[in-house]
Amino acid sequence: MPYFVVLTYLVIALLAWGSVIALCASVPRWRGALHYAWRMLAGSLAGLVLANLASIAVGGIPILIGLAAGVEPADPAAQVVAAFALFGFFLGPLLASPLGFLGGALLGLHRAWDARAE
Repeated sequence: MPYFVVLTYLVIALLAWGSVIALCASVPRWRGALHYAWRMLAGSLAGLVLANLASIAVGGIPILIGLAAGVEPADPAAQVVAAFALFGFFLGPLLASPLGFLGGALLGLHRAWDARAE
């Protein structure tokens, strides 16, 4: 369920980034910002994907460990596995997606500054 929310905002953000990149490419005065814009877009997408993979790992790895260990539903450890699954699959994407997107954009901006300095 949270991925429907995340994907909606991802599409909105991609359309916004795409329009900014198109404006930077078409307006001669803004062409200097094109170098920063595409690197920020690439970084934000990479950050979003990595953050969501980490969120899925937080939810999925305890389930796999519980299955391998033979944890039964009545076992007290099943509550711990369920808590990790709840956090990793439902709350994690809502927290990790914006943080990964913004963190990746900041990393892309930093990389663009470093590339311009050289």
